[in-house]
Amino acid sequence: MTMATKPPSPFSDELLDQILAGYTKPEDLTGKDGILKQLTARLVERALQTEMTDHFRRSRVLCPRRIRAAGSSPAPRPVILSP
Repeated sequence: MTMATKPPSPFSDELLDQILAGYTKPEDLTGKDGILKQLTARLVERALQTEMTDHFRRSRVLCPRRIRAAGSSPAPRPVILSP
């Protein structure tokens, strides 16, 4: 029976060393203000930021007339005067 090989980690040892630089006791990792809580918050912030950027980028491509500078008036329309 062969063991499944583990896929390579996208996180380098250098990156993990930087993240764990201040780690001295278990509470530093899992405590109230520990590394895991801080890292989770940053990952969620970054994911939401990316999602919003993609959303606005798609909105501009799909509906370019709907996005205008705040406070600007709609495009002027021609006025037709009857004789």
